[in-house]
Amino acid sequence: MATSSTTSWELTRDEIIKAALRKCQVLSKGQVPSTEDYSDAAQALNALIQTLATDGMQLWKRATTSISLVAAQRDYTVANLWKVTQVLVKTSSGDFVHELQNKSLYDLNLIPSSSGLPVHYAYMPQIENGVVRIWPTPDATTASTKILEVVSQRETSTFNADTDTPDFPAYWTEVLIYGLAHRLAPEYGLGLPDRQDLLTTYTALKKEAEGYGDDDGSLYFAPDRRG
Repeated sequence: MATSSTTSWELTRDEIIKAALRKCQVLSKGQVPSTEDYSDAAQALNALIQTLATDGMQLWKRATTSISLVAAQRDYTVANLWKVTQVLVKTSSGDFVHELQNKSLYDLNLIPSSSGLPVHYAYMPQIENGVVRIWPTPDATTASTKILEVVSQRETSTFNADTDTPDFPAYWTEVLIYGLAHRLAPEYGLGLPDRQDLLTTYTALKKEAEGYGDDDGSLYFAPDRRG
């Protein structure tokens, strides 16, 4: 039996919207949404994407950013990220030195000023970017021989054009369709039983997608005995 050997498959923004409206029983086969329907649904779809980004550190949205240290500088801006999962100190050639321990900004601000090799960090999210604050601030030797490596969850791209495709793996497509359908359902007068069915399907699909995109490695918790 011959296969297509094609592994890529994506729906565009408008194809996702049409599928969601069919789930809302708004469209029959062959019907096309109105311009207003497309506009309203695109707004709801982008809002859904922003909400999904808060769910966790999906592997496919993780990125590593290398940052040059500056003597006596404690704050470093990283563009287009949601949250930070790990901060490392490495040599200028990329060899691992140690992992910085995460502290709350409140606790970090209580530590007396000092300079040397950074051992702690706090992350301060902002509207577009994020700031990593380190302690102690790098001294001249550290700044010239070490770098920071920040592992973070990147922002998810939204839809701007009707032909844009999702900034998600293909196995998230049904999550977007049913999530959008559930959000649009009240606007199109679907009753509570139908809306509950959409929510149940959406929740099940989302759980499957999240489980597939998680890190397979083990996670260990231990007391912070380094202060």
